[in-house]
Amino acid sequence: MESSPTIPAEILDIILISLREDRHTLAVASTVCRRFGHLCQKLLFSRYRLADRGTRSSAAGDIQGHYHVPAHRRLLKTLESSPHLGPYVMSLSIGKIFDSQGRAIMSHDFRRALALTYPRLPNLRRLEINAPKRGYDWDDLPLRVPVGQTNLVSAITHLTLRNIHDVPIGFSKIFPGLEELCLEQVSFVGNEWVMDIQDQVEPTISLMHLRLAIDHLFVPWIFSVSSGISVQNLEELSIRNNFQSSIVLNFIFVQIMQEKNKSLWGTLESLELSDVGLGQSHPQMNVPETEVDLSKLTKLRNFRINASRLLSDTIPGSAERRIQWLTGWLEGLKACKHLQYFVCCFAELELMEDRPYTIFKTDHAPVLEEFLLEFQESLQICIKISVPERHKTHRENVFIEKYADMFPRLRLLDRFEINICYSTDFAFPSYYET
Repeated sequence: MESSPTIPAEILDIILISLREDRHTLAVASTVCRRFGHLCQKLLFSRYRLADRGTRSSAAGDIQGHYHVPAHRRLLKTLESSPHLGPYVMSLSIGKIFDSQGRAIMSHDFRRALALTYPRLPNLRRLEINAPKRGYDWDDLPLRVPVGQTNLVSAITHLTLRNIHDVPIGFSKIFPGLEELCLEQVSFVGNEWVMDIQDQVEPTISLMHLRLAIDHLFVPWIFSVSSGISVQNLEELSIRNNFQSSIVLNFIFVQIMQEKNKSLWGTLESLELSDVGLGQSHPQMNVPETEVDLSKLTKLRNFRINASRLLSDTIPGSAERRIQWLTGWLEGLKACKHLQYFVCCFAELELMEDRPYTIFKTDHAPVLEEFLLEFQESLQICIKISVPERHKTHRENVFIEKYADMFPRLRLLDRFEINICYSTDFAFPSYYET
């Protein structure tokens, strides 16, 4: 019998990685290929989405086709019959990110199956829980582990929660190894007294990536010592949704710019803010009006901001004052020598009878263009036009040209682009979409 040719490891890795998104091919190869079957299985099960019929995922859990068997039972049965697959699972996603039809109450059978599944996933590091639009209660999730107890859940480094209700304010202490935290449409137990909580708990978690689209009262709390979370090594901070004033942002920057957080100035590489507004004070939250000096963020590489509300014609007050305030607020970015990408969403586009309507005041464009031209020549600049998903259009190029004409000098640069982005119900993509 002739021996099979040996494939160099480097080439084999390239071949298998290229198949990572071709789940059906991986599934077939994992069962019929003797030489590489175990490698295909490892790739196939490294990311697993636990969802029933209707999900548009490419995960292993969706390709078996046995929709008459609930997904949670299917996974548990697979791990029971093939225990060697459990250690392959590095990322587990529960539910669909845009599910509006699912039941609001997680069944006892589902909770029991999950509780039996976790011990079989010793290498699980990334956990994403997407509840239906009506949400799950925290008590529905089999994640309640006594603080300090060694447990598989504690090994998780990336956690995403969507549409979860009544989350205990100290939930993060269950995950001492957490590096990335993404929270969307999450409500907390006791959030009405978050601002009164005493700083008594030493930080136990050192986050590197933080993405928030939640109740505004929790945002300031997470930067306090009481949360048990340290932001000293934070590399990414993204805050989106429902912040119609600068109160919360002022609070955050007061915290960031404090001397005790000086180490953060040299670690933060990506900053994304959903909205900005004119400076305000707020006695209840003890948030003074403050000048923000972004030049202190010396390692900043990516900056994204949504200024559409501030520049809207619907906002009262002087339009000239508002654009001057915005450019003044962003002035410090010019000193950020590592800044590579600047993204600004400056308009919200509505389509009425297939005609564009925007609340953006075109008089702002020359001032904004002049400001952006003052940055270093290596900076990539992107201006986005936000369009609601329900107004999706096939005439994108027509509208892009219309707005590009407002920036005649910028549009001549190769490092400038303008495009349309569609707003959705969720702020951040699923791990399966990144």
